[in-house]
Amino acid sequence: MARWNRWRAGQVDAPDLAHCDLSEADLAGADLSGIDLHASNLRGANLRGANLERADLHRANLRSAELSAAVLRSANLRAANLASTNLFGADLRRANVRNASFREAEADHETRWPDGFTPSAHGIEPWPAV
Repeated sequence: MARWNRWRAGQVDAPDLAHCDLSEADLAGADLSGIDLHASNLRGANLRGANLERADLHRANLRSAELSAAVLRSANLRAANLASTNLFGADLRRANVRNASFREAEADHETRWPDGFTPSAHGIEPWPAV
C-alpha cells in the first residue's frame, strides 16, 4: 500500500497491482489507465468516475463495486466478476468482456457497451430512460 500511496502522489512509476487486495478501497476519480489489476480483489471498491481505460482487469473481482461514470474503454475485463456492480453512465466501449459475469449488475440508458453486447443477455436490465 505504501507504493500505491507514493504512486498517487506522483513519486514513482505506475505500480503493478496484479493480485492485490483493494477491497472496499476508495478510488473514486483515480486515473488507473493502463494499470495491471488482473486477478485483483476490488470487491465493494468505490471507482466512481475512475479512469480505467486500457486497464487489465482480467479475472478481477469487482463484485458490488461502484463503477458509475467510470471509463472502462478498451479495458480487459475478460472473466472478471462484475456481479452486483453499479454501471450507471459507465463507458465500456471496446472493452473485452468475454466470459465476464454481470449477474444483477445495474445499468442505465447512459451506460455505453462494447459493439454487439446485449445487456439483457447477460442478466443486466437497464433502468428506464428518464
